[in-house]
Amino acid sequence: MDAYRRDQAALGGRIAASASQIVANGLDPSDPDRGWARLLAELLALLRGGRDLSEDLAMEFYRYLRELEDAADTPPPEEPDVPFPTDAVVGSLIWTGPRMAKAMIRRGDDRNVSARVGTMVGRSAMRHTLNAGRETTRRLVVNDPAAWGWARITDADPCEFCKMLATRGPVYKTARTAGNELNRYHDGCGCSVVAVFKG
Repeated sequence: MDAYRRDQAALGGRIAASASQIVANGLDPSDPDRGWARLLAELLALLRGGRDLSEDLAMEFYRYLRELEDAADTPPPEEPDVPFPTDAVVGSLIWTGPRMAKAMIRRGDDRNVSARVGTMVGRSAMRHTLNAGRETTRRLVVNDPAAWGWARITDADPCEFCKMLATRGPVYKTARTAGNELNRYHDGCGCSVVAVFKG
C-alpha cells in the first residue's frame, strides 16, 4: 500500500512541478489573459497524460489487492471509463491561473506573480490528475461484489480535514455511506483511495 501511495504521490508531484513550470515561464503578469489559451492547451495535454497514468496505477493496484485478498471466486469488474472532467479542470485552472494573477495585481501583491500563480496551478493540476486514480478505484469498488468499500489513505503530512476523513476507515462505497465528503479533495491533496475486500 505504501508503494502505491508513493507512486501516486510521485506522479502528482511531477505533474504539479511541470504545470507550475509551464505557468511560471509563460504567464505574462502585465496581461495574464494574453497567451493563456496556449498555456491552457499545454496544461490540458499534461493532465490528460497524468490522469491516464494515475488510472493505470489504480487499476494495477486494485487487481493486485483483489488477488492478495483471494477475491477470485467472484468475477472482477470491468475497467471503468473515467471521463475527463473538462469543465471542472478548465474552471479550476482559470481560477488559479489568470484570475488569481489579476486579483494579486489589483491588490498590489505583484511580487513574483508568475511563479506564485504557477505553484497554485500546479497544486490544482495535481488534484485533477490524482482524481483519475481515485475515481477509478471508487468505480471498481461500487461494481465489485467482493469489495467492502474504499478507504482514504493520507500522505505523510495530511491536513486536518483529510486526517478526519481517513479515520472513518472503509465506510465508503456509496454516496449514502460517504456523506457529502465522497469526492472532496483539495488542491495539493496527496490522499489515495484504497479498496477493502470482504473476508
